[in-house]
Amino acid sequence: MFALFSTAMIGVLGLATDLGFAFAQRRAMQNAADMGAVSGARIVARWSITTPTLAAKPDVDAMASANGMASSVSTVTACNYVTYAGDTAGPCSLPVPATARGVSVTVQETHSTFFMQAVPGTPDSISTSATATAQVQLLKDPPADGPFIICGFDTYLAANGNQRLSILLDNDTVNPAV
Repeated sequence: MFALFSTAMIGVLGLATDLGFAFAQRRAMQNAADMGAVSGARIVARWSITTPTLAAKPDVDAMASANGMASSVSTVTACNYVTYAGDTAGPCSLPVPATARGVSVTVQETHSTFFMQAVPGTPDSISTSATATAQVQLLKDPPADGPFIICGFDTYLAANGNQRLSILLDNDTVNPAV
């Protein structure tokens, strides 16, 4: 009876270990896809009339591989520029099109199973993938409505030597003198 139950327990332990590792890989693939999309969106943000030849693919590949799990190699299987509506504006291997407002990235990784290979009929490898999209918000009236983020408590801006000006007049109003 012990042999029967221990075989079942070892099988469940093997399944739990393999699935646990697959879920960890899935989280790592999501991190890799997120960072790839953010780095691609940075390239889209840097696009301008003076630098129209920038392509996002090299940065996307570098960030995706740097942010996966160290035990496996993550591969970017899809990288496309996207519009605000989410429509594809072309592959990331080409220069940024003028209509691009972000990047959509899909990352995949395949790894071998540990214990489940011993069970006949079970897969000897598992693939995980993740997709992420990052977009750039264009300014309506540059530079007046430029990105402005205030972090912290009791935040001040030093100006004119020892004079300190408050960045915020109240919770919702930025001091125009700053």
